[in-house]
Parts: sequence; C-alpha cells; structure tokens
Amino acid sequence: MSALPAYSSYGSPARERRSAPARPASPVRAVRGGAPLTNPHPAKSSIAVRVAIIVVLIVAGFSACLLRVHLSSTAVLASAETSQLEQDVADARSVATHLEVQQSLLSSPARISDEARDLGMVEPSDVAVITMEQDVVATDDAGSLSLSQSVSNAIEVGA
Repeated sequence: MSALPAYSSYGSPARERRSAPARPASPVRAVRGGAPLTNPHPAKSSIAVRVAIIVVLIVAGFSACLLRVHLSSTAVLASAETSQLEQDVADARSVATHLEVQQSLLSSPARISDEARDLGMVEPSDVAVITMEQDVVATDDAGSLSLSQSVSNAIEVGA
C-alpha cells in the first residue's frame, strides 16, 4: 500500500545514524554556490559603455563638421578661382579683338600707300624679275651642311 515504513522513529530516544565510509583526502574540493557572476558591477560597465559610445558619437560629429567646413571652403576657393579665370579669358578675348582690329588697320593697302608717300617713296616706273639659279649648297637630315651633296649639286649644275 503505501511506501511509508510501518513504524516511525519519531519520538524514539536514540536514533542511530549511519555514517559513510571514510574517503581518502582529495585535492579537488566541491564548493557550493550558483553560477559565477560574469560582471560583478553591471551598472558601472553599462555606464562606461554608454560614455564610450557618447564620446565616439561626439568625435564623429565634430569630424563631420570639420569635413563640411573644409569642403565648403574648398568650394568657395574653387569658385573664386573660376571667376578669376573667366575674367582673364574675357580680358584675353577683348585684347585679341582689339589686336585683330589694329592689325587690320595697319595692314590695309591704302594706309601703306599713304605712309609710303609721307616717307617720300614713289611707285617704280618699270618692274623687273630676277631669276636665281639653283643653290648648290645642301644640308643633311640633321640640318648640317653636307659637303658631298653640295659637290654633287655643283657638278649637276655645271654639267
């Protein structure tokens, strides 16, 4: 019926205790306790992590601001340099136009005739044409005078 013993030793004057046989001393010791704590001060650790994250975010924000200021100043300098170059190009075009007009005026045949008359020059009465013989002096590919080619040219002209 039940698993309880039929008699009870409760209230009996002496209970015998059974003792376990003696064991030899071992270098290993059993220690009672729960699971070991991974972090004895969790509040301090989370505060340190939060402070580190905040410091990293502040440094990143500061770096981003410095980068933006640098890029903005670079853009302003590039814009100023572009404006200066555009002004230089406009000035160069203006000077080129002025020089073209001046060259046109100075090279006109009517102006040259007037200047020649002011200097006392007159047109020639007759026109003569001078025909030059072939030059016998020759140069090589490097631009230096070539004696052998010059002698060869002189023989051809004399022949």
